[in-house]
Amino acid sequence: PPLEEQKRIAEILDQAEELRRKRREAIAQLDTLTQSIFIEMFGDPVKNPKGWTVSKLGDITEKITDGEHQTPKRTLQGIKLLSARNIQNGYIDVRDVDYISVEEHERIKKRCNPVRGDILISCSGTIGRVTTVDIDEPFSLVRSVALLKLNNNLISSKFIEYFLRTPALHAKMQQRANASSQANLFQNQIRELPALLPPLSLQKEFAQRVEAVEELKKSHRASLSELDALFASLQHRAFKGEL
Repeated sequence: PPLEEQKRIAEILDQAEELRRKRREAIAQLDTLTQSIFIEMFGDPVKNPKGWTVSKLGDITEKITDGEHQTPKRTLQGIKLLSARNIQNGYIDVRDVDYISVEEHERIKKRCNPVRGDILISCSGTIGRVTTVDIDEPFSLVRSVALLKLNNNLISSKFIEYFLRTPALHAKMQQRANASSQANLFQNQIRELPALLPPLSLQKEFAQRVEAVEELKKSHRASLSELDALFASLQHRAFKGEL
C-alpha cells in the first residue's frame, strides 16, 4: 500500500497498542497496591517485625497434593483440565485450556479435587504463580499444579495467597524448585515453606480490603482481553489490506 496508507494503518495499530499498555500498567499498579496493603498490615514476611507465630504450610493445611500424574485422555469438550500455564497470580486463565471427559474427571477427583477457597500453585515450568480458586465449576489438574486445602480455623485463603505471592516467598519457591534437576517444586518442599499466622480476624479484614481491588483488576483483565482480540483482528485486517 502507498506510504500515506501505511502511516494510517500504523497509527491505528499504535493507538490500540497504547490502550493495551495502559491496561497492563493499571493492573500492575493494582498488584503493587495489594502487596502494599499486605506489608502494611502484616509486615515483611521474612523479618516478621510484628512477631507473628510462624508455622509451616504443612501444619496449616489439611491436604497438599498435585494433579494427575498419568497423561489424561484429552477430549474436545467436557471438564476443564488445568496445567501450570493456566495458573496466573490471582486468577485462573482459561484462554488456552484442555478438556477431559466426565469419567476421567471423576477418576482424577478421588485424589485431587479442587473446590472454591483452595489454593493452586504452578509447580513445574513457571514456578510459584499462586491463585485462590474462586469458581464453583468442577475442573481437574495435571501434575504441574499443586493443590492446597487449608485449615480454615487457622488461615484465610486470600491471606495465604498474598503471603505466597510476596517476592520473598516467591524467591523461596524458586530456590527450592531449582534444587532439583528439572526445576520442579515438590509437595514435600511446599509443606516445608514457612507460614505466618496472624489472628484470623486480621486475615479476614485483609481479605475484605483486597476484594475491592481484585474486582477492579478483574474488570481491567476482561477489558485487556477484549483489546488483545481487537489488536489481533486489526493486525489480521491490515495484513489482508482491509483496514
